[in-house]
Amino acid sequence: MTQTDKRLVVHYDVTGEGDLKEAVHAIALEQTVELPQDLLNDSWIEAHVVGRIEHCESKGPKQLRAVISYDLDTVGGETPQLLNVLFGNISLKHGIRILDVEGLEHILPGPRLGIEGLRKRVGVEKGALICTALKPMGKSAEYLASMAYQLALGGMDLIKDDHGLSNQSYAPFRTRVRLIQEAVDKANRETGQRSIYIPNVASPLGRLNADLELCQTLGIEMIMVSPFLMGLDVFRHIAQQNKFAILAHPAMSGSLFASSTHGMSPQFVLGTLFRALGADASIYPNVGGRFVFEQDVCHLINDALRNMRATFKPSFPVPAGGMTLNRVDEIHDVYGQELIHLIGGGLLRTNPDLRLAAQAFRQAVRPQ
Repeated sequence: MTQTDKRLVVHYDVTGEGDLKEAVHAIALEQTVELPQDLLNDSWIEAHVVGRIEHCESKGPKQLRAVISYDLDTVGGETPQLLNVLFGNISLKHGIRILDVEGLEHILPGPRLGIEGLRKRVGVEKGALICTALKPMGKSAEYLASMAYQLALGGMDLIKDDHGLSNQSYAPFRTRVRLIQEAVDKANRETGQRSIYIPNVASPLGRLNADLELCQTLGIEMIMVSPFLMGLDVFRHIAQQNKFAILAHPAMSGSLFASSTHGMSPQFVLGTLFRALGADASIYPNVGGRFVFEQDVCHLINDALRNMRATFKPSFPVPAGGMTLNRVDEIHDVYGQELIHLIGGGLLRTNPDLRLAAQAFRQAVRPQ
């Protein structure tokens, strides 16, 4: 494949019994014309619409690695149809897994800021960034704002809502974001430092625009969105139509990569896809935390977010999920420093004084 071809190139693993090459051919038909070959009888459609099998390679007696390309016109420039072509009907079958996709830059916008733009917004030219989460659900907006104030005094780069904070009665969205942004602004004035508050935007569509407008009015510069909770095209729209930096959260995505033989790979979903949809940073469950990813998968996600092979701006990887301060050096040794450390509960264990905890976190990541 060459760039001038401008096709969508999908890498599949196909697992099962029988003639797997025939199964690959069936995917190319199912994901486009949805007809068996003998009913097609149209040479133009066969040449320009049906998926084109570019490569098949045996990975064992019951598995093929297949590459199928699709004409961009089959997608129509729209995210829902893109997903339909990639994995629509075949998601209902067994033994088909997407490993990665090339050519998304012809359809999706990619990050607006990326690593370099987010660094400028935070004011940190080099070294990893630090982030923590305001929690637990059930605390009042005033309590969460007081947490954010202390964390900002301690020099925390990014202070995000926990992803479970939405519009609960004990910390309603509009009250919470106003109080927390005011608290972080106050701390920044007092320290001369640059902490950024990241509210979790999980608003229903009827309230979404009003909540985003409120965030803009308050001077909020970055928001967190869970693409699979909000909808992938809603996520793309938010990232493309607003001036916020975007942090993607992986909630509900795990069902896609729960199987090693069906669904989509973590590096595609949390790396390639989220970056293409507009994430400036993407959270993923790091190895050794309370989730189940292996080291090689984490490397693949990092590469999908940061690699320069794509025409998109690179995005920050955000390894998370049970991280602690004593793992900072290990993570730097393994992943480098073009990342965001996200430590939530582990930071609360460090010191009940959140200002001192934030200072310790910052010193561990960017020693002065």
